[in-house]
Amino acid sequence: MKKLILLVLVLLLVVSGALFGQYNKNIKAGNFMLGGGLSFSPYMQNRKFEFGGEEVAAAKYTQFAIAANALGGYFVTDGLEIGLAFFFDYYNTKYKESENVYIDMYYGIGPQVCYFFDLGGSLAPYVSAAVLYRGSTEKTKPAGGGGTTSKTSGFVIEPRAGVNIFITDSVAFDLGLFFNYIIRKDPDSDPEEVNKYMIIGLLAGINVFL
Repeated sequence: MKKLILLVLVLLLVVSGALFGQYNKNIKAGNFMLGGGLSFSPYMQNRKFEFGGEEVAAAKYTQFAIAANALGGYFVTDGLEIGLAFFFDYYNTKYKESENVYIDMYYGIGPQVCYFFDLGGSLAPYVSAAVLYRGSTEKTKPAGGGGTTSKTSGFVIEPRAGVNIFITDSVAFDLGLFFNYIIRKDPDSDPEEVNKYMIIGLLAGINVFL
């Protein structure tokens, strides 16, 4: 993971050297920013479980996943944008032997703030933070009928750091890193179950400045 992060930072430096000075950035007070990203990941997988060097179980399944995120904001001063962020993740998993289907949906919305550093060229590095309400719906559909549905809620604290690379005066590629601290609560459990975990990853998207 550290090597991957280092590679991304090196690539950003290379790109900055190639593109610096080509375009002006539209990150001034009074402007708007809209952005987002979308990803799909259909795949098949074989899972094997071993104990003491011997295989004790195996499962084959197919999964389709879609993840979308969006944000919109207003520049209250030069470089400082305040707005809302939103995400939606959908997973549909089907096991071959049992034909059981599992559908998981995660969604969130909340305020976000971002500060851009104006380098005077085609690059605009930034740091941002968001606090999002997070909800989920998890469904189990056995092949024989019936099934269960559970819902959870919680919060996501998400700082980011990256760079906008302008390809026109108002359209930019967004590349960076994010860190998620997730608090997940299950109101149906007694006593209430609370899980806390962290995710670090790379992000890519497109932003439009109006």
